[in-house]
Amino acid sequence: MRNSTVSVSLRVNKSGTFRDEPDQLHIVDRDNDSPWLAGLGGEALTFPCAHGEGRFHPGGPGEEARYRVALRYDAQSNPDGSTGRIAGVTSLDGLTFGLMDHPERALDRHVRLAFFENGVRAAR
Repeated sequence: MRNSTVSVSLRVNKSGTFRDEPDQLHIVDRDNDSPWLAGLGGEALTFPCAHGEGRFHPGGPGEEARYRVALRYDAQSNPDGSTGRIAGVTSLDGLTFGLMDHPERALDRHVRLAFFENGVRAAR
């Protein structure tokens, strides 16, 4: 049986210190059809990015084929130095969603609940 484990990691921010960006812009990938992202493709969502170890690193060669990009940081800002400005990923089937930042702390209710409401809707 083939191992389906993805070897990505979150490393210390490129700045070497904790970053707190309360109004960080995130762009939802248009091509990711994960239930967590339903109806959000291409949207620009603003929510906090606050961590010291959030720099996304894809692992070894070929790992990019084992996950799908869910969100990227805006081209003008990559607060942790993540490879490819990646802020979140999903599994290939879209059922697992990994996100380092904090939509639950967004000021905008739509943004604060979007991923969670989609998850609940998909589970029903």
